Amino acid sequence: MKKTILTLLLAALSTMAYSQEFFDLPKFDPSDIKIADVPVSSVRIPARGNRILVEKSKHLLTVYSEGAAIRVFTVDLGFGGMGKKLQEGDKLTPEGIYRIDFRNSKSQFYLSLHVTYPNKDDLEAAKKAGVHPGGQIYIHGYGDKTTYVKRRDWTYGCIALTNSDMEELWNLVPNGIVLEIRQ
Repeated sequence: MKKTILTLLLAALSTMAYSQEFFDLPKFDPSDIKIADVPVSSVRIPARGNRILVEKSKHLLTVYSEGAAIRVFTVDLGFGGMGKKLQEGDKLTPEGIYRIDFRNSKSQFYLSLHVTYPNKDDLEAAKKAGVHPGGQIYIHGYGDKTTYVKRRDWTYGCIALTNSDMEELWNLVPNGIVLEIRQ
């Protein structure tokens, strides 16, 4: 009996506690909500890149979204010169069509995006030349290697940006994005 009375008393109190009258709150009317009179087409959503182009001769990396350039960065390349990478250890930056397939937030060079080098063409060229094509090509920051900033083209074949530019690129492009590297 005591258990039944206690249960009824608790049910009554909880009903009162959640009623607007108990808290003396004004009634909510959804029609009171006013939406800004702004056309959806004028709302600017930050663009995400769907293509990256690296022009080695210009030292530029451009991010495109739906065919329009949305950001351009200055980059450093491999210190082996402007030729096309053929083999491991040649210190050249590859040329061709690749993708960014994963990212490393704990890179020794601040942040890094892995490039899918070598592609089919790179493998065929290396095989024909009787050499190993290499790998481990990234787009990365400078990390704490501030001495590198004093000279151009200091990587072993990677593409390097300042740490602040790398952070911006990191947030601008998704994994799987197409990357074209050309002369």
